[in-house]
Amino acid sequence: MQQLLVGRRIRLDGLRGRAVIKQNGGTPLLGIGVLLLLTLGCMEQNAPQYPSLPNTHPDLLIVVPGAWGVAFRSNEWGDHLTYAVKEDYPATHVLTVVFSALRTEGWERLKQSYQNPGIPSSHVRGWTSHLDGTGPKEFTQHQWMGEWRNSRGDIVWYTFMYRYPTNGTKNLSTLYVLADYTSAAVARKMVPH
Repeated sequence: MQQLLVGRRIRLDGLRGRAVIKQNGGTPLLGIGVLLLLTLGCMEQNAPQYPSLPNTHPDLLIVVPGAWGVAFRSNEWGDHLTYAVKEDYPATHVLTVVFSALRTEGWERLKQSYQNPGIPSSHVRGWTSHLDGTGPKEFTQHQWMGEWRNSRGDIVWYTFMYRYPTNGTKNLSTLYVLADYTSAAVARKMVPH
């Protein structure tokens, strides 16, 4: 079953408003962080799983080969995809796959955070590191966060992260991926520009 779902992208058929499956060869900022932490907890506790992706899954939320803990959800803010994959820091291969797919589809990199104008995105500053002490354990996080916009004004966010207990074994080989898509109309409501 893994081969059937991993590496698949789904393209929205704009004429009929339905999704067309295409085989691929290869929320608010605070809300994204909370969603990611909840998802990471679930991914670490569960065995690999490959659920059927819903028909509303946009082409730009890309599941790379070898991913596990794949989870998709939709809400009023848009579509959200999370998973983990074995990929050594700085995740050059995964970033290349995702960036190439977005570029091919006509998405433009944003140099500043969409929700926080004036703050450079990882397209400009690269990977960042910080301590996360919001839970009972302190974690070290290395993350790359960036946004893209298409000609309609839709926004896609990608967060790539390595996370491990600060006083534990350093893990720079399990990459956590969070991807979010929101329509232009919803994006304008989130942050009026």
